[in-house]
Amino acid sequence: KELKNGHIVCEILQKSVCPCAAYPTEDDEKIINQWIPLYQQGLVDLVNSGRYDGRDDFTVVVQPFFTQTQPPRKDNNKIDYSYFAPDCFHFSGKGHSVAALSIWNNMFESVSTKKTSWHQGEPFECPTEDHPYIYTSKNSIRK
Repeated sequence: KELKNGHIVCEILQKSVCPCAAYPTEDDEKIINQWIPLYQQGLVDLVNSGRYDGRDDFTVVVQPFFTQTQPPRKDNNKIDYSYFAPDCFHFSGKGHSVAALSIWNNMFESVSTKKTSWHQGEPFECPTEDHPYIYTSKNSIRK
């Protein structure tokens, strides 16, 4: 929502490509704001149902690094558009770099301790001798 203000290229592209999400009516905004968290919670509930925890060769784990992420800001507290493509919706190379680092690092955090925001400026995490694997629900509880 914040990304639609103050950047003319964003406004032009969003108005022509996706006006219903970028500039929703009051009723549409209520519907969007109601359904997005329901959809996200549905995914979390499905993953947490245990349906994908029974095998050693396949699983599904929520990587929540983006749930609390806010648009990156400059020192003057204005949004740093260098993280976004010209449409201000998709990431630029710089944004993809931080997102890739964040999802990578999320995979090396145990299921119960995953960060919920970008790992901006942090180093890449690597497997350790104690935990030489990507964390899953099943191996996060092993002692």
